[in-house]
Amino acid sequence: MAANTNIFTEKQTNNWFKAYIALNWTKEGLTDFVVTELLNVQKTVGSSCGQCFIQNLIPCPTQDVCKKGKRTNCSFHNSLQYKSCQTCDKVKQNIKSLHRFNGPSWANTKAERWAIDPWEIGKCYLPRDGYISVSSVQASDFNGVISIMLNCTHFQTCVSTACLSPPPPDKQCPLEKVRQIGRDVRHTANCKVTDADLQYFFLKLSTLLADPVCLVHDPSATEARRKLSDLQNDRISLVDLGKLLKEANQILTQAKEAGERFSEEAERTLKEGLDAIEAKILAGEQSIENKTQAGEQSIENKTQESINRIKQAANEKELDEYDRGVADLLSRLIDHYRDTVICVPLSTLNHSLDIKVQDIYAKPKIHRMEIERDGKHVKQEQIYKYRDCFCGGFRRIYLQGEPGSGKSYFAAKLVHDWCNVHAPIVKSTKEQMKFGDVDTLQKFRFLFFISLRDSREQTHATQMIKTQLIYKIYAEDEWDSAYKLALKIMKNVMYLVVQDGLDEWPGEEVLPSMDGIPNDHCIVLTTSRPWKLADERIRNSQIDVLFDLEGISDPKEFNEKVLRCLLDESADIKKRLNLFEQFLSSRNLQSTSSSPMLNTLVLCTWVDDRAQRLTGPSLCELYTTLLENVCKKANSQISYFDPNQTSPVKCFNQTMYVKPNMKHIDAIAKAAFSFLLSNEKESSLVFSDIHLMAHLSPTAKQFALDSGLLSQRKGKKCTDQTLSFVHKTIQEFLAAFHIHRNADIIDDVISGYLLRNDKSYRDISQIFIFLCGFNISAANKLSAMMNELDVYSEYGHYFQDCILSGYKETVANKNTPIHLHLSNYKFSSANAEDLIQIWKLNTSRARSLKVNDMRSNIHVTRRSQYTSSADCHEPGQVALPAREGHGPSTLNDEDGVRSSTLNIELDLSLCHNLELLTLAEIGDHITVQLHALVGLKKLKYLRLDCKCEAIDLSHFEHIQLIDLNKRVTLLPLSINNYKNLQCVKLDTTYDGLDLSLFENLKSIEISNKVKVLPKPLLIHNKITKIELNDFEFNSLNNEAIYTWCLLNGADPVQCADYTPVLPS
Repeated sequence: MAANTNIFTEKQTNNWFKAYIALNWTKEGLTDFVVTELLNVQKTVGSSCGQCFIQNLIPCPTQDVCKKGKRTNCSFHNSLQYKSCQTCDKVKQNIKSLHRFNGPSWANTKAERWAIDPWEIGKCYLPRDGYISVSSVQASDFNGVISIMLNCTHFQTCVSTACLSPPPPDKQCPLEKVRQIGRDVRHTANCKVTDADLQYFFLKLSTLLADPVCLVHDPSATEARRKLSDLQNDRISLVDLGKLLKEANQILTQAKEAGERFSEEAERTLKEGLDAIEAKILAGEQSIENKTQAGEQSIENKTQESINRIKQAANEKELDEYDRGVADLLSRLIDHYRDTVICVPLSTLNHSLDIKVQDIYAKPKIHRMEIERDGKHVKQEQIYKYRDCFCGGFRRIYLQGEPGSGKSYFAAKLVHDWCNVHAPIVKSTKEQMKFGDVDTLQKFRFLFFISLRDSREQTHATQMIKTQLIYKIYAEDEWDSAYKLALKIMKNVMYLVVQDGLDEWPGEEVLPSMDGIPNDHCIVLTTSRPWKLADERIRNSQIDVLFDLEGISDPKEFNEKVLRCLLDESADIKKRLNLFEQFLSSRNLQSTSSSPMLNTLVLCTWVDDRAQRLTGPSLCELYTTLLENVCKKANSQISYFDPNQTSPVKCFNQTMYVKPNMKHIDAIAKAAFSFLLSNEKESSLVFSDIHLMAHLSPTAKQFALDSGLLSQRKGKKCTDQTLSFVHKTIQEFLAAFHIHRNADIIDDVISGYLLRNDKSYRDISQIFIFLCGFNISAANKLSAMMNELDVYSEYGHYFQDCILSGYKETVANKNTPIHLHLSNYKFSSANAEDLIQIWKLNTSRARSLKVNDMRSNIHVTRRSQYTSSADCHEPGQVALPAREGHGPSTLNDEDGVRSSTLNIELDLSLCHNLELLTLAEIGDHITVQLHALVGLKKLKYLRLDCKCEAIDLSHFEHIQLIDLNKRVTLLPLSINNYKNLQCVKLDTTYDGLDLSLFENLKSIEISNKVKVLPKPLLIHNKITKIELNDFEFNSLNNEAIYTWCLLNGADPVQCADYTPVLPS
């Protein structure tokens, strides 16, 4: 029968009594769990010798362990002295490594029992005082059990992340809060607990016992949760209550003997409760037991109804407050985004001229990218709706795009559309929402936008949300509560996190941490330049889906929108649009149309009648135009460079406003270079005023701010102000100009920067492209350094694309002599015309050559070494002149030079260092000259999937892989360098394959056109794959079984009647 636990006259004293009982039951519920996990800890730390005492393993003196007076020996070591034991020292070190604070309580433990009693290891994680004589987990107290779970990091694997987040000793750690409950109850001054505190105690203890990792399935923890529920709701029998109070009194006595400190009030109250309950048992137990069932049920029902009403009222109040908080946060975020994120600069020429993104946004050209097993990115279908991004079950979404392709515009448009879904200010139609559908965005109750370039010293997304959003939309005294509300919301609703500019994030980690963000409620969209996603630390498994943004689908639509923003209402927009398109065609600038940033730059320049100097598709010309215009904003003085003297760079020749400001431009360019190549990545893009003043004088800084080259942002304090270049490509343009003016820094600075990380050349790829337009000699030198770091590039031939872009920039600026270095080649129809020019310069340093997906005709040849053609000269003896009129790299040039009839010759006569050769095609575009492959002495990997006749492989002494298609014909006995061969795939005819000569074979795949000599494969080959194609094992012809036996190292005579079991 249930009994009333109100045995004291004072209600808050009764509450304290319940709390004390709850602690004891919680400890009992955790006991079996801790015993089990200590066995696992014992296995982890290893087995000791069993002979060493703890005193033998601790040097004397050791702080917090040894107790030594001036005239007395150490009371800890006594007669036992330190000695070295390799086995026990290792166990001791392992115990220490598992201690969260590296401070085990050595005085508690008996090292000679480590191998047989896990508890002695567990005692190392107890508090230092009061536990020496405690013999088991069962004999320990609540504080001891919780201390083990807190101090031993093994328990991180046994409880949920939420249980230890934030990690101890942070007072907000849930397990720390549980330990504090024990302290508050034991050390109370008045033995009183309020109703609110008691409910808080029950909630925290029950939550711990129901931890979802292990404890929710533990029988003892389950029983303890049931008891706590009974105690909380007064469902304990009077007899059980008496037993429990006696047990509590015994624990109190034991704890006092062990040195545990209890308040005198707690001790007196427990004794008073024991006397009171014993009296009740003697005097009224029979009377209580004789109560009618109906009356008892009535009381319990009324009590339960009251409790339910109280709980319901409390829940409703809490829910109301939560709903109000959610609505308030949503409203604040939308207002903040509409004031900041969705307002984008119309052009890099004037960042103060910003406009709502929906007014100029045009359809983006986005494709889904398939990430193959080898890391290669293959373009797939184009996407047109938000549902293509967010409704495929993808959680980690990445959008990559080259500089100026519109990544940030896409993010801003996404934020705008989300705001308009939840708080419409215009009618949402499909015409207005060019990319996306309202139904898709409604699934996101919240959207948290993060600018990664502004997160200089932060590594966690939740921290960024706090500083970039919470701190800006709430008053300081509301920060903590608002942040807690945001974290609570993340556990209850579906939301989207947009991280803009991964390549601009200065964090040391490869990606911001998403710890603390529930996976099942969150989708993360991250924008980045492609080079950042090439970081080998980003695993394919971390990218659920990758999209590639190529720019604008409809440049004409975009130009019309921009013109409407630039011109007054009386202007004839259609007429001006036609005139602008004629201008682009006449200046060969159509290639800029797909880039929102470059397109608006050209368009704004044309509208202002300052486009006379844009004569071709040169990035340096475009950015010089930008520089010219921003210089005019800060200083309208006009001065020209003397035509009889060399200007700093060719593209400055016709400028009016650059020369008067050259002193400032040089200083700003030096600062741009210094920050980008700084060892402190966190300040490469966003930096403090103090750091900037180390590079710029006050007048140069003011010029940079007035012109708009630099932007400054205010912080909470004047000392928190940060600065950055108006766009990363502007900073890269100026950094390249500084290298041009100071070419010696390539050896003095850049070489060291490149050596610090073998992938760091990707960081400066855009700088290199600009340098090709400024100074081809410096670019040639830098390309040689970068090429040395990309000898075996495995990611999409990123460096080849960089060199090709640099080559086009060089040609556009008519710079000579071109001598860019490249060792790894992948020819395709899209790049063949330009890439062959680079190939001619680098034949002797070529390390790999891949040809596939060709619509042009490729002729693989080997010219005589006495040929006088410049193509056959060693690199260094010849360089390419700049080609006249080289337009943008497209497949639709009017001169037809990129048509399908283009003929390209690949001369291999000087490829003495070629290690990999792949020739693959679908049609008949590749022809291989007889003996073209002779002389490739260092060749290791050969793949031929084209028509090749009379191939002789006998020259390849180092060959490791052969993969030959059926269209290849081999000379007899041409395979004779068996020693290094590891992988063989022959789909062609070959007579006389000698298996006995293989020494390192790992994989072999042959067709029935290959005849094997009667010599079995030696067993020392580590072969992992055997594949026979087109063999008939069920026919009367036993050639298939014969070959199978030879490949498995068996005697074919003895296997005449054997039928192998092949995988289904």
